[in-house]
Amino acid sequence: MDELKKKIVEPKGECPHASNPTQCLTQLFMSKELTDLTVTIPGHNEEFKVHRLVLGMWSRVFQAMLFGPMAEGQTITLEEDSPEAFTWLINYMYTGQTGISSIELALQVYLLANKYLMGHVKTVCSEYLQRKASAVSVPEILNIANLLEDDALIKKCTEELDKSPDSFWSSSTIGILNIDSMELLLKEDFRVSSESVIFQGVLNWYILLNNITL
Repeated sequence: MDELKKKIVEPKGECPHASNPTQCLTQLFMSKELTDLTVTIPGHNEEFKVHRLVLGMWSRVFQAMLFGPMAEGQTITLEEDSPEAFTWLINYMYTGQTGISSIELALQVYLLANKYLMGHVKTVCSEYLQRKASAVSVPEILNIANLLEDDALIKKCTEELDKSPDSFWSSSTIGILNIDSMELLLKEDFRVSSESVIFQGVLNWYILLNNITL
């Protein structure tokens, strides 16, 4: 009995330098102790050693994958996930850190958060993208905002474009827009110098989108 008490009072996984649960969870993540799941992504050499419970706590999708009647084994392969975005997501789950280094990463994480039904992460990404939206970055941001039906982000994108609509409609970045995003923009009332600006813009967009050589 004394030996059992000793194991309970002084567990191997104790976090002596942690002042709160988040720090303890971070140390557990860094040490890789007690991990019971390996996540792999095709084309990415690194394996993610994680804890089922942590992933299940953050995402109902992971909860179903790891604890439901169709639960996966000790290794799961995420065929379509971005390695960079998944690395960010795992770091967030264990540490709570929300810093995002680029628009590209934010878009990738946003898609992943939508896939795994992680509402707070979606909000983090949306707010970051709203801050970073500019005439240059709007096309790629708008494609994702429209796909995920993010009204606040869509509104921010159209506001940015309307600051200098003539420049946007004549720019090469317009070719990044997908068909759905173009349809959305054509419903907006931009303050262009003339309707011919939009007409020429749509023509240029079609040429760029389809790689047509004139």
